[in-house]
Amino acid sequence: MKNPVLLIIAISSIVIVGVTLMFLIQSQPIENESKNYFTGEYKITENGIAIIDEQSFFVSKFCDGDCSDKTIQFHDVTLVIPSVLSTNPGGFETGIVKFSDGTSETLNLAKRDSILTVFTKHIHPQVGLTYYVNGTFNFLVSTK
Repeated sequence: MKNPVLLIIAISSIVIVGVTLMFLIQSQPIENESKNYFTGEYKITENGIAIIDEQSFFVSKFCDGDCSDKTIQFHDVTLVIPSVLSTNPGGFETGIVKFSDGTSETLNLAKRDSILTVFTKHIHPQVGLTYYVNGTFNFLVSTK
């Protein structure tokens, strides 16, 4: 070793570059990473399809008014709103989404003054639940 200082500088530089690259790679969005909410209205076509953030969804108007103890099956996905959970005094609606691959997720949706859609992390298909200010709900299942 002719010059240990140069060796230390070289190793330190490599470590710094490696750490920087790891940070940049981890901060990039994962392909097909799902967004978990959308605020605002979306258009529903005559054939019952909505496009939200460039993703197409089949739409079913789920319920008007009291949604407790309701179940709907739509495009191989089941949404259950249990009576115990849906009457949460905090103003939340809770839906349990059951997928055909055997997995399930819980969606919690706060009642609020604007339209809100929450989505599952499951992406094939991805499911959404929209709450409207008038108390109605839409159930969405991605077309892909």
